Amino acid sequence: MAEELSVDEIGHGGKGRDVASSPRLDRALAGHRPGLVCYVPLGDPRVPEDLPTALLGAGADVLEIGVPAANPWLDGPVVAGSMRRARAAGVGHHRAAQLVAALRDRVGEHPMVWMGYPEQPGARWASTIAASGADAVLMAEAPRRLAGPRRWLTEVGVPLLAFLGLELDPADVALASAATSGYVMLQAVAGTTGVRAGGPDPRLAGALVALRRAGVRVPLAVGFGIAGAEPARRLVQLGADAVVIGSAVVEAALDGSARAAALIADVRKALDAG
Repeated sequence: MAEELSVDEIGHGGKGRDVASSPRLDRALAGHRPGLVCYVPLGDPRVPEDLPTALLGAGADVLEIGVPAANPWLDGPVVAGSMRRARAAGVGHHRAAQLVAALRDRVGEHPMVWMGYPEQPGARWASTIAASGADAVLMAEAPRRLAGPRRWLTEVGVPLLAFLGLELDPADVALASAATSGYVMLQAVAGTTGVRAGGPDPRLAGALVALRRAGVRVPLAVGFGIAGAEPARRLVQLGADAVVIGSAVVEAALDGSARAAALIADVRKALDAG
């Protein structure tokens, strides 16, 4: 029944936002310290409900809310497994929007990014996301292939953040350079999500430099494969403005929000120490 609810029943109006920008995101990543973005799996019954507030209390600046997808092709077993459990629990697009709206009431002015896949985009899809109170959308797809979602989201005032792999396509870089709000996410390693034992891809440092030279003005957030504090600190030393911790958070959260919060507190301390 949740899948049939109207946009007005989601919880946060989503009207009157005629500019695709996110003041909350921009304030959170204003540059006074390295940014810390944490992935939160939405609707996974094995993940504690207090995980988002625990991560924020430990020093996270931004929450990337992982919306379950039927085919999470870019996610490794940890995140993909979490999505399967959420979908089995009945979390589709409209239920996800309800959960995000409820989360907005709990996290206040902390920014939330709707993180997902381009499975069912359309005008109503965008309106539902805007009504949920999400500050921006990040999709696991090359920006040049997202003209439709970008148009629909712009119409409801929600920015579509650029997601980039290590092989920088000129069309994708041009779209990232046009951004004036939010951040650009760049993969630290090729392949799917999941904690890696090694360091970032050797191409990462050059990609960071190339994006700045191309005119990217928003913060560059680097994710994929980050196991903890030291790898995160190394990415900032390479030139990242922020780091994104995903699979490591999910793995820790399966043992309780306190363990996930301890992981993020360690990362926050390392980033602040430089």
